[in-house]
Amino acid sequence: MFGLYTEHWDSKPHVCESCGASIRGECKTLYHDHLLEKSVEKYKHLMYEIENLYLVCGDCHTKKGAGYPTERHKQAIENAHKKFNV
Repeated sequence: MFGLYTEHWDSKPHVCESCGASIRGECKTLYHDHLLEKSVEKYKHLMYEIENLYLVCGDCHTKKGAGYPTERHKQAIENAHKKFNV
């Protein structure tokens, strides 16, 4: 899985797609959010889909996990539902 995160990290500017904050340092799993959660049975098939990943800062990942994603994050989730037809 980490290879997927490295590919995702290398393909994007290191800026949170949710709030716009700069993401400094090295690639960490915390910075890669599965828009459609890999832990949900009906989305498991998207676990390794790079287009289901969203580059986020730790704060935005935590907010989404707690049920309070930013508006941009909500829109990305909605777009992922449409893209993957789920």
